[in-house]
Amino acid sequence: MIKLDQAITILENGFKKLENSQGPLQLEDIEPEVINQACRYILNNYPVKSTHNIQNIGSVRPQNVHLLPITQTFVQAAHILYPEKYDLKEMMNYAPISIINNISWAGMGEFLEDYFAKKHFEKKCKSNSQSEIFYSTKHQRWEDGLLITESQVNRNVNLRFSENREELLVSVEPTLSAKRAFLVSSQDKTFCYQGEDPDFYFRMELNHFDEIQLFELFRVDRNLKIIYFE
Repeated sequence: MIKLDQAITILENGFKKLENSQGPLQLEDIEPEVINQACRYILNNYPVKSTHNIQNIGSVRPQNVHLLPITQTFVQAAHILYPEKYDLKEMMNYAPISIINNISWAGMGEFLEDYFAKKHFEKKCKSNSQSEIFYSTKHQRWEDGLLITESQVNRNVNLRFSENREELLVSVEPTLSAKRAFLVSSQDKTFCYQGEDPDFYFRMELNHFDEIQLFELFRVDRNLKIIYFE
């Protein structure tokens, strides 16, 4: 198991990289850094049980709970580095189990590669995948077929495609964690993906330059649709 001083060193180095690129850190910067550093440490050093199907994470999680002491050490280390911003009692209530949930998902390794490439400017491993970011400046929220809100706010839709676009890993900052989906139909410049989690469905349209001009997120279980525009 990792020692406290080791966790402090890992986090301290990570926080310095973030501060060098974006200035003083806030809690919303610290929290994901702690979780992602802990996940990477565990995945690099311990065998874990994982599943691609998000619905099955609950069934594999018990086989990873023996790693909880590692997650708690990272939480303690973050509190030592940021005692005023990172409350130990509050974070202990949810961060360790969040880390266990994340490492129980088989797509976490790819997610971490994207995170550290973007936040720490680390080089990605060579692969046949292709990453894109759709910078949305406006989105609409529809429920039960009715337009509920239209917001003029920036959202980054992060997409990672397999070489043939048949598989997609998508997240929306800061509202949607990474979801895996699979191509179910394509026509002209419109692509539709069914989520590994069956409650999610995605649709995107390309312009004549083969650039994304519109991205739609569907929550089937809630009859919800969010449309992201350029």
